[in-house]
Amino acid sequence: MKRIIQLRAIFHNKIFWGLLAKTINLCSGIILIPLLVHYLSKEMMALYYLFISLAMLTWVLDFGFSSTITRAFTYAYAGALNIKANGFCDEIGGSTNWDLIKELLFFSKRLYAYISVMALAIFLIPGTIYIYSIVKQTNLPIKYALLCWMLYSSASVITLYFVYLSALMQGRGDINVANQIVIISRVANIILTTILVCCGFKLLAVSIATFSVAIIERVLNIYFVFNDSQHKKLKFLPRFPPNIFRKNFKLLGQNALKSGVVALGAYLITRSTMFIAVNYLGLQSAASYILTIQVVFVIFSMATVVVMVYVPKMNSLVNDPLEQLRLFCFGNLLSLMLYIIVAVILICCGQVLLNLLHANTVLINNKELLLLLIIYLLELQHSNYACLITTRNHIPYVGAAIYSGFAIVILSIIFMKFTLMG
Repeated sequence: MKRIIQLRAIFHNKIFWGLLAKTINLCSGIILIPLLVHYLSKEMMALYYLFISLAMLTWVLDFGFSSTITRAFTYAYAGALNIKANGFCDEIGGSTNWDLIKELLFFSKRLYAYISVMALAIFLIPGTIYIYSIVKQTNLPIKYALLCWMLYSSASVITLYFVYLSALMQGRGDINVANQIVIISRVANIILTTILVCCGFKLLAVSIATFSVAIIERVLNIYFVFNDSQHKKLKFLPRFPPNIFRKNFKLLGQNALKSGVVALGAYLITRSTMFIAVNYLGLQSAASYILTIQVVFVIFSMATVVVMVYVPKMNSLVNDPLEQLRLFCFGNLLSLMLYIIVAVILICCGQVLLNLLHANTVLINNKELLLLLIIYLLELQHSNYACLITTRNHIPYVGAAIYSGFAIVILSIIFMKFTLMG
């Protein structure tokens, strides 16, 4: 009986579902790698990871609004009478402030409509032109590649538009449900991709699966957000005057825009070299580098999850800096250990495993791989300490992130164009 009670406690635990969601989110990429490297050609593999990198622009365009809006919804459900620019509220009422929730829902829905249209325009025009320019230099059918890109990018836009529903769900405390939806969608993606790839759809299989799962995820979000009589009323929002949108944009946009600039810097740091490599080396020659970057990035993401799990607790310890630092040091140590252990396994066994799978794409050589792993180790430390700094609701490293990102782009182009390092 005690074991049953303990099991129920685990299944109601937010940390359990949070860890499981993040683990499956990351592992879905790892699980699919053996399948894809076996069935897809070098060029298709490289193009697929270019799709992923281009689609990640949606989270740059988000400009940090998702976490800011989630926090605002949390305050509104706690009874806040208003929202302030710094993210904290002086006045808290006794019950849920439904008027403020309606106002925030109106704002977030319209905001993500604007952002989604912007993302769609970027994907359809410069994104499609870029994919076309890359594919025409390969043996891949152009119409086939563009169809794959259209489906994949559309899925990213759909996911981006409905972020406001996830923000509302997490803001009202349904974090477990939000994480369970992520788990269902990632598992569905793995199953659909596996079936379609094995049926011979190749790269199109990934795009169809991604698009289908984006629809499934949104349907689940809509169902669980409006699952009671009080929230069903939110479907029929009153017409707010335009100044309400402008007011909330000014209030919530200050810290969100700083986070967005940091996200842009991080994108340039971790993803820009893939595009530069393709432009100068071609899709087939850059395939090994792109695959290696993707594998290392998954290891990096797994290691950052360890510290991210402790962020809510670190937020609560903001007035006890010594205890907060102890907790961070423990999480950071676990993060480093996980990264180093998996990195060593990758160097020793990565290529052997790919050979056993009869992979069409290989990793870069061990010397270059070791250098890449050291670079991402430094980036891991930066990312972990950035998490600690943001618990103070302060983002002092905006300049560092954006300058580093642009410096990497400029230096990469110079080295590729004027040296023979490749």
